[in-house]
Amino acid sequence: MITFLIFFCIILSCSLSFSFRLQSNFTIPSITAPIQKRGLTIGSQSSNIDQNSSLEDSEPIYSEEGWLMELNEKNVEGVLDLIRPQLSSDGGGINLSRIEDNQIFVKFTGSCIGCPYRSTTLKEVIENNLTKFLKSPNGSPICVKVIESDN
Repeated sequence: MITFLIFFCIILSCSLSFSFRLQSNFTIPSITAPIQKRGLTIGSQSSNIDQNSSLEDSEPIYSEEGWLMELNEKNVEGVLDLIRPQLSSDGGGINLSRIEDNQIFVKFTGSCIGCPYRSTTLKEVIENNLTKFLKSPNGSPICVKVIESDN
């Protein structure tokens, strides 16, 4: 019983620190560099757009609502790449399976498969970050679903 309580406390501690690290330390050089190159500012600062610069579809734009990247495989993988190091530090991982309309289907790997905090990680970390950085093509909210196989 004592072993179980110690194990539970360790898991809870890892889960809380994992969530805090992701939410408090979210700078992405590969995403922020193109934004700053175009004269836009990041965060709560005001933004200035250079009228002569043209933004490519694949480059992100920041607004007061958050990051506005198109919902596509490349951008979803980019956001998941930010989350993967934290998952792998606990022995887990996540893979993108497919995207259908505003739904993103992911598959957990490693220790994430049997983790009791998988649904918390999905909602509070993965889904929150995907909706923060991406916009769906039809304006509907982005939904993340876990699948057990790649069918």
